[in-house]
Amino acid sequence: MSYRGAMSCAILAIVAVGFFVQPSLAAVDGVPEDIAALLGLKAAFLDPGGSLEGWNKSTPHCWWVGVGCDELGRVVSLDLNGMNLSGVLSTAVGDLRGLLNLSTAVNSLSGPIPTELSRVSNLRYLNLSNNIFNGSFPSALSRLKNLRILDLYNNNLTGSLPTEVTDLRNLRHLHLGGNFFTGVIPPEYGGWEFLEYLAVSGNELGGRIPPEIGNLSHLRQLYVGYFNSYEGGIPPEMGKLTTLVRLDMANCGLSGEIPAEIGNLVYLDTIFLQVNGLSGRLPTELGQLRSLKSMDLSNNAFTGEILHRLPSLRISPL
Repeated sequence: MSYRGAMSCAILAIVAVGFFVQPSLAAVDGVPEDIAALLGLKAAFLDPGGSLEGWNKSTPHCWWVGVGCDELGRVVSLDLNGMNLSGVLSTAVGDLRGLLNLSTAVNSLSGPIPTELSRVSNLRYLNLSNNIFNGSFPSALSRLKNLRILDLYNNNLTGSLPTEVTDLRNLRHLHLGGNFFTGVIPPEYGGWEFLEYLAVSGNELGGRIPPEIGNLSHLRQLYVGYFNSYEGGIPPEMGKLTTLVRLDMANCGLSGEIPAEIGNLVYLDTIFLQVNGLSGRLPTELGQLRSLKSMDLSNNAFTGEILHRLPSLRISPL
């Protein structure tokens, strides 16, 4: 896998985006294309633990492990999380046209992410994290206009950080960290209206952090550090992220001073800026961060004293 170094992985809670019910007995055998697609997926997996042994026609497909159906027997949820599967994700996944939630996280699946996923037009939740998928981001996935959560963390994906994801206007959560993406953070990444979580940490990115990131008015968590090597410093425009709770910009080549505008982030409870080239005096505006619980500024070149006006704060040594 592409996990490099001691980088924390954000743990996602699966978001219920559909109402799944037990299908009627008349419906469980009534969707042959879904059954064929599931069996096509199974055929492409290596399953040494026999997790999918029960996927056979002797049992209604809606009762198969990891499969959730609606009242008509259509597959709407597929959760293969942590089943010790390897092999590839078959193109047959594109035939599950009613799918809303898909997770294959924490397996050892490899090869490219199939472009056929773009045919699953109602997909809301897609988690392929912690596998060894490779190749570039499939541009066809930009057709998934209903997608709310996209998690590709900790794979072997390469190429430029994809701008195609900005076509997914309904995203709330985007994790592209722990891969080998190169290039810069596109300024278009500041255009999401609803985004609450953005992570591009643990890649091979450079250039400047675009000031447009400050336009993400609903953002609560931002992770851009670790293995990336940016030019310049923290954009003052990040002071507009007034809903931000966690900011992690550690170990990514930042220089210059902490902008005073960071003091506007009144809901911030965690800020990690360690192992950079930041310098100068700490702005007194940091004293406005009354929600702050944890701050790491170590291994920089700051001068002056640490602020002592944050009684609930745990501060790592400079």
